[in-house]
Amino acid sequence: QSGYALMDRLCIMAAMTNLSSPLSVRTDAQSIWFLGDVHGDIAHVIAELTAACKRGKAPAAVIFLGDIEADRPFAAIAAEVARAGGGTEAWFIHGNHDSDQPAFARNLFDEAGAERNLHGRVVEIAGVRIAGLGGVFEKEVWHPEVNAGTPLWSNFADFAANQRRELDWGDADAARGRLLKHRTSIFFETYETLFDLAADILVLHEAPACHPHGFAVLDELAEAMGVARMFHGHHHDCRDYQVADPAVSGVGYRGISDLSGACVRKGAEDDARQHRPGH
Repeated sequence: QSGYALMDRLCIMAAMTNLSSPLSVRTDAQSIWFLGDVHGDIAHVIAELTAACKRGKAPAAVIFLGDIEADRPFAAIAAEVARAGGGTEAWFIHGNHDSDQPAFARNLFDEAGAERNLHGRVVEIAGVRIAGLGGVFEKEVWHPEVNAGTPLWSNFADFAANQRRELDWGDADAARGRLLKHRTSIFFETYETLFDLAADILVLHEAPACHPHGFAVLDELAEAMGVARMFHGHHHDCRDYQVADPAVSGVGYRGISDLSGACVRKGAEDDARQHRPGH
């Protein structure tokens, strides 16, 4: 990205940190919490919300950054969040593990509560325009480092239609598993849709280029959308990006960060010396 684009992002980020953002409304940094991969357990989220609510400091919204592994419809999770936070809204993007089981995908994509999915759109939450891109890059669909210029499949519908024609349905379980896996892949059409929109914050499961296992196309997306800050999950780490890109925050495994990137709750693996790529 250009130096001017980076400076613009840094100026907006600094304004947000000082609680006087150039957004549509004045926004408190703690009005939105970003939740690192919870992997089926939100007890820590409920505990933090309950404590914050008692102090009169509960956030207006929380955003799950993927790998929720929802064992019930997201509407039920959102209702529990709202009770704990005295009305806190819950939103999400999906991660790669959200298609590990049919129930996980069904509870996010097909059941009541799917309207809280930020993937592929921009929603104003607590006065902040939040854009979401869930999932991960897969070489069978689109992987910027493998088939950058020629995504193999533009959207899930076309991919699924082809797979239904081509797969060996003699092994129906394997065929269904292949389709299920790519419910959480990033398709170029979604990326392209976001590219033409504007937002203040971009939430991702994959990481941008400042992470050792990140992707420059996500920085390009952020620049095109004019976002001030990016938040990502997936890698279970909370790296120091102050030199590489201070406008990015990685939220660790079961960690929580606020709108300025400050730590609300430390991730369970944040002290680990070694971080494995993509969980």
